[in-house]
Amino acid sequence: MEIREIAVKDLKPWPRNPRTHDVDSLVKSIEAFGFRAPLVVNETPGGYMVEAGHGRLEAAIRLGIETLPCVVVTDDEKTAMAYAIADNRHVELASWQMPELKDVLLDLDALNVDLDAVGFSHDELEKMMTATFHEPEEKQPKTLKCPECGYEWHG
Repeated sequence: MEIREIAVKDLKPWPRNPRTHDVDSLVKSIEAFGFRAPLVVNETPGGYMVEAGHGRLEAAIRLGIETLPCVVVTDDEKTAMAYAIADNRHVELASWQMPELKDVLLDLDALNVDLDAVGFSHDELEKMMTATFHEPEEKQPKTLKCPECGYEWHG
């Protein structure tokens, strides 16, 4: 694995990519923070096929960026397809700790950070900022009793 700067014109999106992207949001993020996450590309005899980073590539094209940092791998077709799916799926499986997220976003807002660049819509931010988050209630132990012998225990 190696990181290279590769011309955008030489990068080929995987034609079977089933994922869609909010490219407008990615453009705002790149404008605010620069291009920080390299694409993952598979070096094949036919050129550099994108495995991960299709949305960032599209945003870079809109912004007129000519070269991008890329992690270059040499995967067989099976591995390339599996990684392309896994890269997106793992993001979906993650979740937010809402009270902590709200606190960080409030801090960023107080520091005059443009919250459009972090990817939340105005409606989402409004709902989050006015929501009250509670810690989950602790489960109360139940007393269980064996119907045959009468033994009791807490579960």
